[in-house]
Amino acid sequence: MTRLGLRGRLALAFSVGALALASLLSVGAWTVTSQIMFDQRMQLAQQQGQVMSFRIPDDLAQADTAFDFQEPLGTDWWVKTNQHTWSSSTTDFREPPQPSVREQQSQWTSVGGERAAAVWTPADEPGVWLLEVTVTRELNTTLETLRKVLIGCAVLVTAVGGLYGHVSARRVLRPLEQIGATATAIATGRQHEPLSNNDPELAEIIGAFNDMVASLQRRIERDGRFAADAAHELKSPLTTLVGCTELLVRRRDQFDARTAVTVDLLQQELVRFRAVLEDLLELGRYESEDSTTLECVRLAPLVAAHLAGRDVRVEIPADLEVLGNPRLLSRAISNLIKNADLHGRGLVGISARHSGGHVALNVDDAGPGVPLAERELVFERFRRGGARGNLPGSGLGLSLVAQAAASSGGSVRCTSSPQGGARFVMTLPAPPASESLN
Repeated sequence: MTRLGLRGRLALAFSVGALALASLLSVGAWTVTSQIMFDQRMQLAQQQGQVMSFRIPDDLAQADTAFDFQEPLGTDWWVKTNQHTWSSSTTDFREPPQPSVREQQSQWTSVGGERAAAVWTPADEPGVWLLEVTVTRELNTTLETLRKVLIGCAVLVTAVGGLYGHVSARRVLRPLEQIGATATAIATGRQHEPLSNNDPELAEIIGAFNDMVASLQRRIERDGRFAADAAHELKSPLTTLVGCTELLVRRRDQFDARTAVTVDLLQQELVRFRAVLEDLLELGRYESEDSTTLECVRLAPLVAAHLAGRDVRVEIPADLEVLGNPRLLSRAISNLIKNADLHGRGLVGISARHSGGHVALNVDDAGPGVPLAERELVFERFRRGGARGNLPGSGLGLSLVAQAAASSGGSVRCTSSPQGGARFVMTLPAPPASESLN
């Protein structure tokens, strides 16, 4: 069972609270109203009994077996003496017991399954009683209507409570959403604005978060500058070493076998060292690049420039465009192709498709694929997975791809190719129709 999120739980809590309050008020209102209306109806029946009791002596003197009172609608009358009973109705009902005390008494009874008011009223003539039975049909109808209205009001109040809870939850969670958006911006390398500190209850938390983010950003920038500066400082002596090594390689025939092998190993390591320094310098440029200035870039020409003279399957629409930095994207595509050639036993194909405001660029190789546990690790700096550790390369190529994708507001991931090898998918934002080169 899927657990409700915090917003859903807050909305549900407001709904349940509103339902409980509305139900309590509705039950209270219905109970009080019905009691008042039944009391008023009983008082009216008692007043009618008093009025009709004054007519009994005259009427009894004129009637032998008939009872010709003009009763109100829904009211039946019985006049009882010790020897006779006169009735205005043939309604069969359970007659309430006659009072033993000679005073007016009333109670509620049932006639045909409906609630009715029964009133015993003594006449002036001794031994004569008037029984009035009034069915409260119209009162029951009114109360039923009131019950339906109160139930509808309770449902409406519950819905309003749930809506108010949803809106309140959005306002309560807005600072957390801002914190999440800021954390995402930091993770993707984008610039961000400090969180606004307008809520005094959250001032301490937001202030501490802004301080932490600022400190983290300074550390990231400092580390980036250090790597770039170190690479730049090492570039000059490295160039000298490479030059000297190339001189030794040209004269390797003059050395013995062991020295020649040593010269070859030195040359290979210097080539690898140079690749690492160049990639570090490139990473430094990526991190200082303005990622907010993005252009519409057509993918097909960009990919074709790196596949000149190669027989590789390419499935990219000629007019397919993405938003990004052309230089960074070109370097990222180049690194993906080199990675397929170096670690994936050769490039198989490149394809791209548009989906939901983004463009997915797929680069497939012919290798054995990347183990599931290493598919995220391969994008870390200097990280080599499995058998790759003994292959040439700087260990920064895929890191550069991830950085380039992030700088364009996209991402990159590793998955399996339908052909069985590895597939690297770089997802980039698609330009709006108004900005398209078409």
